[in-house]
Amino acid sequence: MKNRIFECAFCLVAFAVLLRFLLLNFGAERMPDEIPQVSQWRNFFFRGMFAVCAVAMLLFVRRKVAIEVFLWSICAAATAEAVLGLMQLYGFRFSNHGIFRLTGTFYNPGPLGGYVAMAVPAVLYLFIKTSQIYRRKSLLVKPVKYLIVIRYCVLLAMISVMLVVLPSTMSRTGWIAAIVSSGYVFWFSTDVCKKFFYRFNKRIFIYLSLSLLLLTLCAVGVWKIKSESAFGRVFLWKISALAVADAPLAGNDNFSTAYAEAQERYFQSRINELGINNLGHEEDVAAILDYAFNEYFNFAIERGLPLFLIVAALIVVVVLVGHRRRRYGLCGAVVSFAVFAFASYPAHIPAFIAILLLSLIGCVWGKSPLKVAFKVGFCILAVVLSGAMYYGSVFYSQRADFMHQWDKSRFLYTSKMYAKAADSYSKIFDGMRWNGRFLYEYGHALFKQADYVKAIEILTLCSHRSGDPMILNILGECSQALHRFDDAEQYYLRSVYRLPNRLYPHYLLYLLYSDPDWVASHHQQRRYEYQIITSKPLKTESSATDEMRRKVIDIENTLNTNMLE
Repeated sequence: MKNRIFECAFCLVAFAVLLRFLLLNFGAERMPDEIPQVSQWRNFFFRGMFAVCAVAMLLFVRRKVAIEVFLWSICAAATAEAVLGLMQLYGFRFSNHGIFRLTGTFYNPGPLGGYVAMAVPAVLYLFIKTSQIYRRKSLLVKPVKYLIVIRYCVLLAMISVMLVVLPSTMSRTGWIAAIVSSGYVFWFSTDVCKKFFYRFNKRIFIYLSLSLLLLTLCAVGVWKIKSESAFGRVFLWKISALAVADAPLAGNDNFSTAYAEAQERYFQSRINELGINNLGHEEDVAAILDYAFNEYFNFAIERGLPLFLIVAALIVVVVLVGHRRRRYGLCGAVVSFAVFAFASYPAHIPAFIAILLLSLIGCVWGKSPLKVAFKVGFCILAVVLSGAMYYGSVFYSQRADFMHQWDKSRFLYTSKMYAKAADSYSKIFDGMRWNGRFLYEYGHALFKQADYVKAIEILTLCSHRSGDPMILNILGECSQALHRFDDAEQYYLRSVYRLPNRLYPHYLLYLLYSDPDWVASHHQQRRYEYQIITSKPLKTESSATDEMRRKVIDIENTLNTNMLE
């Protein structure tokens, strides 16, 4: 009895700590630059210290009880996100994005759908096991029957909330991940599918054909929901494959830069072959993003194929171990993550990594309580991991401090007080040189106050952190101001190749070819850019593009008049 009391106490404490760890976004600060998610990573490492200790505590409880703690922690965290999403959907809370009605604690509905999808197999597994126990209630004592009923109702409520929120997120990848992982759990946790196959084995071909047809229709429907977005993802993966081929072994430091350079070379060859106005639909969907929306491509681009294969193999081995030990709920969470990673960026969001790590640990959890020596060894390892987590939390706390200083100085940049902004940015440059957006603002402020040499230095560093073509445009303008016309031409042409659907680099090229300080004659190039600017169809027109066209026409008319005179 005494041991059971201690076991319950350990489990309750571990559940509370792990739940707090999984709910990383609750209490995370909004930073001026959301892409690095500095505050969330700081919470990940800080709360991870206590989560490691909680996992160590579970060594002293029975194996089945520890697995239950893992599963219930994942289910409770996803339910909290789903409830928050429902409150946002019905207007009781504001979302984190002005365009979308529900986002949970994330910045758009997509990650919310993926987060809930990772918990669906876990809650389904618990529901199936509870149902199986409930059918044997005649063998149970009365208090246990009541507990089973309460557990049954709680799980039913969790599933209901998740199934309401998941379709509302409009995350097609989240839907697919939930369906695939739930199918895995249902197949191996029950005998329904096996009995069906044994009973109708002669008609199995017909049923498989109908299932395949249904899946095809569903896939077409999912594609049609957001066909433009789907085509953009396919093109994104196509360029990502080219970026992987550029550095298959060592990888690149930054995805955005590697992707931008691969897309630049791709469109350069296409423009040379077909012309600027014959690129088709690819030109409309081309963009420079911070993620590949496919974690497999993203990891291979940044870390190289060898390391990617090693990590993938380790995860597969862990899942196979968990499958052999019948940890179908936790394995299902990993399967859901793997499916969602095909068309999103869960590995860049700390909350997803928290669930993935907890699921992988649960998959390899020992069959029986470890001996004292192993428990002591794991506790020592827990201390080491906690120290590493502490170092990570300090590292990201320092980054957060620099980002707060940047946020305080940013109003100078947005108010176009460029001299004061550049001076303020110079004081935090050493702590923010990892951030592409900061480097862009710093370099742009230096350009605006005519410090072209320093601006080129900062923007060149920025080009290794971001693939934004505006960096090339400003580098070209700096080079042109310093009368480095050949360098300016190369920067503008690279910007054209990087994103052909932009009119601004053509406008800058036209101004460059019209520059009287450039001795070389570029009449033909100027006329070519003039034709593009005045005739190129754009996906979206704006007052800025109209202004550029009017200015180019005025300059061309003036030049033609001067030539006639």
